[in-house]
Amino acid sequence: MSDPQSLDPRDTSNSGNLGLRLIWMVGFPAVVVYAMKISKQPEWSFNVHDLVFWCVVAIAITARVQDARRYRGLTAIGAPTTRRHLIGYSVALVLTAAVLWSFGNSVDL
Repeated sequence: MSDPQSLDPRDTSNSGNLGLRLIWMVGFPAVVVYAMKISKQPEWSFNVHDLVFWCVVAIAITARVQDARRYRGLTAIGAPTTRRHLIGYSVALVLTAAVLWSFGNSVDL
């Protein structure tokens, strides 16, 4: 019989957790890369790239929260995630995204 503890949905070693962790850890670099893609568009031309940019931000934050809630998520250095970590990550990502999005729309590379 299988060990009942191995079926715990909050198990930190299952593939769902790894997928969520990968998504939120790639969130910042993805925002930077996508801001560069936006900067290649005409200045302040709102299009599908802007929508995708903000969806990436929302998905990264959602993945971070779900990782913490459902899988006892850990920080990048392996410490248990706290509410403070979640708020810090969310605020940092949104502020960074806003600055990069504004910059990307202000220049035409």
